[in-house]
Amino acid sequence: MRVESRGTSPWDHQGLPSKESAARRGSSAQVSVLNRSMDQLPFPDQSFDLIWAEGSIYTIGFDPALRAWRRLLAPGGALAITEIEWTTDHPDPAVRAYWDAAYPLRTHRANIDAARSAGYRLHAHWPLPESDWWQEYYTPLTERMTQVDADRPGMSQALGAVREEISLRTEHGGDYNYAAYILRPDDHVAVPGPPH
Repeated sequence: MRVESRGTSPWDHQGLPSKESAARRGSSAQVSVLNRSMDQLPFPDQSFDLIWAEGSIYTIGFDPALRAWRRLLAPGGALAITEIEWTTDHPDPAVRAYWDAAYPLRTHRANIDAARSAGYRLHAHWPLPESDWWQEYYTPLTERMTQVDADRPGMSQALGAVREEISLRTEHGGDYNYAAYILRPDDHVAVPGPPH
């Protein structure tokens, strides 16, 4: 999770949190870098007005993240996340097989239902632009692929997996997309406790 404004990121050139990077930007007093599990954060209930998780919720899954973070939001707080989701009820079979194996997707409607079950109400939702896939991710990734040592163990498999993902996006990108969600706690919903 991170809170960031473009141009003043406390993140290094690889997108990783860095005390040194924050110090170079003069923001070290405002940034605390913690190495913690996203679903077991050591903060008291209602500690945050805003939790921002952009392009990262998939590491623990949409439902576990919503359950783990609900208790952390103060009254009137908000959860700002992005999640990849189907944009059609009938995605291409190759795309369905790929995502079922990598990270099973749901539709927007199913994600809203999951959010409600976890004790949230939808404040806003919008699809991210196609340019984010290319300008912010695939184009730089493609450039970096030409710079790696393809003879390193496992590198040819990794490059093949990335090429497959890019090909699927090129051919069937209309079947799925990232979307932004702003969710707020719904004080009228009983929130289930953490799993035992």
